Amino acid sequence: MEHFADFIIHYIENNQIHGTQGWINQLNTYQWNNDNYSDGISTTQKFWDDSKKIINTPKNDDIWDCHCLKIARWGGMGAISTDASLKLKKDVLLLMQNNLDSDLINCPVCKNQIAMATKVFYFSDPLKWTIYDSRVGYAIHQLIFEYAKQQNILPKSGFPGNLFCLPPPRNSQKKRRNPLYKADQCNTAGKRSVKSFLGASHLHSIIASKLNSMKIPKPEYFLSDKPCWELPHIEMVFFMLGDSQWVDINEN
Repeated sequence: MEHFADFIIHYIENNQIHGTQGWINQLNTYQWNNDNYSDGISTTQKFWDDSKKIINTPKNDDIWDCHCLKIARWGGMGAISTDASLKLKKDVLLLMQNNLDSDLINCPVCKNQIAMATKVFYFSDPLKWTIYDSRVGYAIHQLIFEYAKQQNILPKSGFPGNLFCLPPPRNSQKKRRNPLYKADQCNTAGKRSVKSFLGASHLHSIIASKLNSMKIPKPEYFLSDKPCWELPHIEMVFFMLGDSQWVDINEN
């Protein structure tokens, strides 16, 4: 993972992707629901505060359900059932305890609704977990393709190519996110959905740590007590990169 993270840092900093080059410039392109990245940091802080407050409130099923519905609407996911939100609460408690046991790995919500589930996980602790949706997954997918080309190996010949499944895009987004190589789909890959989320969180954490040790400019807006690269910033960059295909496989 370390070598892959090094490749990603150098690749994004030195290549023009979707007309933009460099980490801080990619971060500044972030847009979602008419919000820029500073708004995104504020939203993350609010949802994080709400998650912590609600999870520590006795008899919290109803307010937790409303909380998950707000996250779903923010993420453009529509609605989420009460049953699903309560299953996610159980998983959030496991994540907060660092108890990544079989209960989380076998979570049916993660298998079929990985984008929704990881948004809830992310807002439970955005300094530790990331969102793993079709955009983030497709950004990693393309970076694996480029990494494999540099290493002169097949994308799925070994780590990290065999770790990350592809979250399914909506029908309107399929043409923008065609797979570059045969990859497992998260809605059919079982435990790999959760492993992909955990792997992406680990990858983003490594990237943030490495960026903070470099001379690359640090974000102006952040969750910590001093300027630094954090998982939300990395997720936002990947979110923008994964909007559509930038790799021209015909040239490779």
